[in-house]
Amino acid sequence: MGNSYQNFKGRLSSINEYTQSKEFTKYSGKILFFHVKAKKINEYVPVFWKLKGFIRISVYEIGEESDPRRSLKKKLSISNTNRIYELLMHMKFASSLSPTTMLNENECSICLERLADTILPCHHSFCHRDIHEWEKRQNTCPICRRPINLNNSFTDLAESFEDIQNEIDNCLSEIISLIN
Repeated sequence: MGNSYQNFKGRLSSINEYTQSKEFTKYSGKILFFHVKAKKINEYVPVFWKLKGFIRISVYEIGEESDPRRSLKKKLSISNTNRIYELLMHMKFASSLSPTTMLNENECSICLERLADTILPCHHSFCHRDIHEWEKRQNTCPICRRPINLNNSFTDLAESFEDIQNEIDNCLSEIISLIN
């Protein structure tokens, strides 16, 4: 996504959608709500939104349905909000992986011969050998050109179901530390 205010609001919408889902609540035990408040006149927000202190992102923890009150958790910076978005999208992707999804016999999109055993955060999969060779030349996904970091990929998925749960737990821990 670009750097426009509309894109940022889209990210906040995605954050709210996921942090209020049953899936997120199952992992975290929390329902969160992120809200942007501008300190200045709203018509200037799309132009000056990146200036330090111009907007505030407030995180609220929403009570259960029987007690729907909101309590303010923290006010976040734009960079912390963007980091939470990245962690949530990674967590959402990791939680969508099921044993049947992971064990499907998909062939590598690079060599078209071997089993794709490495899934990148952008959801594209490749064989371990080819994606490591690719990363030596390019630091983007061969399909969508998003930046890649093989440390954030899932490798040898048939043998690492616990790694996925650990990845979800790590993402959640970092999110909780950012909002507390």
